[in-house]
Amino acid sequence: MGLDDYWRPGQLDAQAVVLREQLRIAQRRDLPACIHCRGEHAYGRLLGVLREVGPVRGVLHCASGTPEFVRKAVGLGLHVSFAGNVTFPKAQAIRDLVAVVPDERLLIETDAPFLAPQPVRGQKNEPAFVAHTAEGVARVRGTSPDALAALTTRNARHLFGFV
Repeated sequence: MGLDDYWRPGQLDAQAVVLREQLRIAQRRDLPACIHCRGEHAYGRLLGVLREVGPVRGVLHCASGTPEFVRKAVGLGLHVSFAGNVTFPKAQAIRDLVAVVPDERLLIETDAPFLAPQPVRGQKNEPAFVAHTAEGVARVRGTSPDALAALTTRNARHLFGFV
């Protein structure tokens, strides 16, 4: 669920209506929301919807945007997840986001079948490739891939209720 002003420009109003209802369903059922947000005008709109709906347990998947946006999303209770694009040579803006996410809110993901990490870029992404993403995120955070794996596994178990 989410808002996309990149692939669907000019449709944010309609998307926001649907997103509000989806978030309310997630709240009522105590389910985590996996939230997609992409496009210059979508970021502020998403924050507004989240404030309006109230506390939501969820993850900002395949994070993008500005550090300020990510900080505000975390402040509204979201976890933040990074995909293989964090390893792309020209993705410094995404790597800058990795640094602003608190340890307890950090996740990694495949975004399969898309965004295969740099060492396997161009291939169909698959779960095994998340190790490359972990290496890239660990490098940005100045930790080991094993420590990052333990941290993000703990965070995912907490968010998705697999504790």
